[in-house]
Amino acid sequence: MTKYNTGNPVGSADPRDLYDNAENTDVWVLSKEKEMAPDRLGVQRKTWHGMEKAFDDFLASSGYQNMGTYGAGIEFTAYNQTVFVGGTAWRLAASTGLPYTTTGAGMPEGGAFVDIGDAVLRQELAGDPADGLGASLVNGSVIWVSSVAEMKAYNVPANTQFNLEAAGLSGMFVFRAGNYASEVTADPFGAFYIARAGDPTGGSGVFERIDKAVVHQSWFGIVDNPLIDIDQTARVKSFWDLAATQSMGVAWDMTVGIADKLNTPSNLNLLCKNVTLKVRTDFDGGTGFREAISSENASDVQVEGLRLDGNESALGGLTPVFVGDPVRGFAVIGGCDNVTFRSCRADNVQANAFIHFSGGAYTQSKNVIFDNCVSENSGLGFGQEIVQGTVVTPEGPGYTEYRNCRAILCNYGLYVAGGEFKVIGGYYQAKRLRALVVYTGDGHAVTKGDIQSATFRMTPETGNNPCAEFKCINEQSTAPNYEAQQDLDVTLSGVCKFIQDEPTGINLKIKEGCNVKCTGPVLIGGVSCIRTEQSSLTGGPYRPGVIVFDAPKFRDFQTDGIRADMEISLTDPVFSSPAGVSAAGVELVTGGVVRMKRPTFGAATDATTLDKGVTTTASGTRAIVTEAKPENVTTLFSVTVANAALWDVEKTEGGSAFDRNIIYGSGSPEGVVAAALGRVYVDTDGGAGTTLYVKESVNLGSTGWVAK
Repeated sequence: MTKYNTGNPVGSADPRDLYDNAENTDVWVLSKEKEMAPDRLGVQRKTWHGMEKAFDDFLASSGYQNMGTYGAGIEFTAYNQTVFVGGTAWRLAASTGLPYTTTGAGMPEGGAFVDIGDAVLRQELAGDPADGLGASLVNGSVIWVSSVAEMKAYNVPANTQFNLEAAGLSGMFVFRAGNYASEVTADPFGAFYIARAGDPTGGSGVFERIDKAVVHQSWFGIVDNPLIDIDQTARVKSFWDLAATQSMGVAWDMTVGIADKLNTPSNLNLLCKNVTLKVRTDFDGGTGFREAISSENASDVQVEGLRLDGNESALGGLTPVFVGDPVRGFAVIGGCDNVTFRSCRADNVQANAFIHFSGGAYTQSKNVIFDNCVSENSGLGFGQEIVQGTVVTPEGPGYTEYRNCRAILCNYGLYVAGGEFKVIGGYYQAKRLRALVVYTGDGHAVTKGDIQSATFRMTPETGNNPCAEFKCINEQSTAPNYEAQQDLDVTLSGVCKFIQDEPTGINLKIKEGCNVKCTGPVLIGGVSCIRTEQSSLTGGPYRPGVIVFDAPKFRDFQTDGIRADMEISLTDPVFSSPAGVSAAGVELVTGGVVRMKRPTFGAATDATTLDKGVTTTASGTRAIVTEAKPENVTTLFSVTVANAALWDVEKTEGGSAFDRNIIYGSGSPEGVVAAALGRVYVDTDGGAGTTLYVKESVNLGSTGWVAK
């Protein structure tokens, strides 16, 4: 920028030199582009901008640059370059000119270098771990990352720890060196083992999750998907399989679509909160016995709080006929021990919502428990099917326990076909077929059950099916063999309730061959509270079974509290609140036998008087009744003459002619006073030969009196 360029020496007062100096100074101070500019003598000088730039570059390069291990021939071009000797860092002294090449004679090479101590280490500790610096240099340190991809990019020594902060995936990981290919294969969604980006097989090492005792569903990429347009079966399967290797699996707040069967592996302990698995319309489940959630050959399984939506609205008609293989809900298939589903729910399932199926081709299972589970609007709410077959186990038939379960408006409430079972509490409501069925026959195993304080209710959408039914040989439709008649033994205790909401439907039906012992039940509604039914099959005689009720209560029946064609025994029964105006407490039809102690017929508070206590119009019936209490009944005993000899009634309250030894009245008793054989009648208005009468024939009839 020198205009005159006189070349005069420094100190010139020539006005031309003063002009050139002024022009150059303007460039040095104000230029924003030039870092150097010449003075009037041609010497390059730094501009103000150049000095600022140099200072910024100095700040940027003020860290140390490692030139490697000390030796001869290393060229230094800056004062922040270093070499190491025995772990100690050295740099050029400020008095050493640049560039400088090491001689290799040993430090400090005649004062050319100075020892800088731990300055290099401090710099490297402040570096990026991804470059092998920072936390990666410190044993036991933790590297914080915000994504799986970021962690996978690291190339770090073994045992380096990472803290992953990523939604749904957060946790502590440690890098394990070695061949982990099998672990990576078994964990396709990277919940436990994550391979490095440079080695996706895990053959040289993996990042392993440290705290995996409680396994979270989010680690597997399972997401809330109410529309179930995503099939997440594989992710849920992986979740359950890996959770079974740890203490517990947990899941919460999501709806997940599944398109195939899920198996519960042994040792699975799964805890769910507000989680629903929903069956998709493309559900496969294989052929034969298709189920959404299956336990087969599994032991020590506990699933709590899981919901299943079968996504099925059409459950068939009055007697549903399944087309193809219907989908079941929670199913224990065979070979299982100690399997518990607790506080689970299965709704809208086409077939069985909760079922235990074993025997036959399957090893029989044992210790299967459904605890506080619920099913609504399903084909069969709860049940079991234990069959005979080629597989025999010394433990005997499979055992199932139902604890405080609820079936709400299902086709069947509880359906038991073979095996041992126990029902503790609960509420089972049916809308089409039965609230309770207990059955054996047709190749099913012996049935033995204990029902405590449960309620069974029939609220039919259509039809008048029984509320509950116990059946045995009547179901041996294929080549019935009375000698091979299977045993069915059921005991009911506590306050078991049977409620029939359909007036024309039977409440409890008991078929021939069943042993039923019941204490304290309450039966409400229906055309009959109890009806027995003889077998119509050929090949008998069959074992009739033993039916015993202790302290039962029969209410709101239309026609009869009990209609029996077999023998039934009752102690302290109460027949009250009849719904029909001509209802009877007990009606005996052909083959019917009733044994009762202390029955009560009617109640003072009944709106409708019980028409008859015990009645029959059929021959061959028998009643053995002691201490009857006729509290609100029109006719205590109504019996045809043909049956009189088989009836025996004693000690009836109220002085009935049936049980008084001496009867007093006015006029002849013949054709007027019914009494048992051997009774004596005194005519208070009689005379010689017409005062004393003895009942010598026609038991319980009004004829057969002979004057004495």
